[in-house]
Amino acid sequence: MEVENPALCASIRAHGVRVPIIVNPAEDGGYRVRDGHCRTLIAIPLVDRYPVVPAIVTGSEDEEQWAWLRDQWVANEVRSGYTTADTIRIFEQMTLFGLSPQDVATELSVDVATVEAGLTARRSTAVARTLKDFPQLSLAHAAELAAFEDDEQVYQALVTTLADDPEAFDHELAEWQQEYRLREEREELSRTLRESGVAVVGDVLPVGTQRLDRLYRSDKNRTRMDDPAAHASCPGHAAMVTTDNAEGAATAVYVCREWAKHGHVDVWSVRSSAAPEPWTGEKSAARARVVRNNKAWRAAETARHKKLRELLARRTPPRLAGQFIAHSLVAGGQELRRAMERRHRLACTLLGLKEPQYGKPHPLADRLRKANANQATMISLAVLLAAFEASTGTETWRSPTEEQKRYFAALADWGVRLHWVERLVNDPAADARVGVEVDLTADPGGSTDTEPAPQSPRAG
Repeated sequence: MEVENPALCASIRAHGVRVPIIVNPAEDGGYRVRDGHCRTLIAIPLVDRYPVVPAIVTGSEDEEQWAWLRDQWVANEVRSGYTTADTIRIFEQMTLFGLSPQDVATELSVDVATVEAGLTARRSTAVARTLKDFPQLSLAHAAELAAFEDDEQVYQALVTTLADDPEAFDHELAEWQQEYRLREEREELSRTLRESGVAVVGDVLPVGTQRLDRLYRSDKNRTRMDDPAAHASCPGHAAMVTTDNAEGAATAVYVCREWAKHGHVDVWSVRSSAAPEPWTGEKSAARARVVRNNKAWRAAETARHKKLRELLARRTPPRLAGQFIAHSLVAGGQELRRAMERRHRLACTLLGLKEPQYGKPHPLADRLRKANANQATMISLAVLLAAFEASTGTETWRSPTEEQKRYFAALADWGVRLHWVERLVNDPAADARVGVEVDLTADPGGSTDTEPAPQSPRAG
């Protein structure tokens, strides 16, 4: 019962059986449970702590065996749980009695992060309105949505997706979360640079400004200015704060304002055998695609991890899981080897287990000791899916391995909604109709590693 219904187990361990079990007198003088089978089974190992459980004894007029099955259906399947709005209201009401979020979590046998997420959602008037129209919205989604309530345009875009294409909500939410994170990183980096005395020109090169790595020191000194510190004394020294396309993080690209005035020479203006080819429209389009798809991939990865946790929380393995596991073990590629070297850390994360530590029993081994056949299969599947997932990156959409192709095909077969950039792994034309909102057709200054900050994370 521990793994099958962990929330109920935790509640009964903490508080005992609080809701009476309904029983009928049996012919042998004992009692037969009519409603509350799970509570009874969980309470049995806890008899030393809770020797008595509340029960309501009622007579039974049903003699047919099927009637018991009907009553179990009525008591469990037809029963309606709390909506998200109900849940966050209860969290708030308990805090009004002076209980802290930790106290509420303890009393309700939930983790404190769940309570804090609920309280965050409860404080948002916009989310309260949204929950009336979308009562199925999860507590986690409600809390994440609350972060955008001050940006009416973004909030409305998310609600529209929730209404028109709810399965795409995780992806769009992840894109906006990524964009907000990058904005904060760029603002923080800009503040740090200004405090250190470096001028910041924004995220687009102004007229008359050029990147240092595109400049020679002078006409006589044909050395590139790759070291920003060596250029710091130049009156034109500055930095452009943008996003590193490969890493998905804020970065500073050092530049020189009015570089010609300060005696520098544009590398591209000097004829030599090393001069780069002209920046054609075709190359611009290819770069734009890389920038757009890399950004989309990073956002999709966040949503994919969430969906992997949901998939691995199922009680029964997905179809053909055994064949997938066997194939993966037989192939024994580098993905699995690297995961073993890392002690399956990502698998532990996806299963909600503690991180493995040297000198202590591995969390997966401990979970396997208590697992039944289905649970053991799901743990095995988690190990392999985590191994393949850990091998992916922004290069996967354009040059996937055969194992990565099989991994994404399996996810799609098991009902995991793939983003268009993830579908590129097995369908190279999946982004054919996806537009680019950022104008990248101009000469990027000799680099394909950074991108200007877009106004919207949406692509098409």
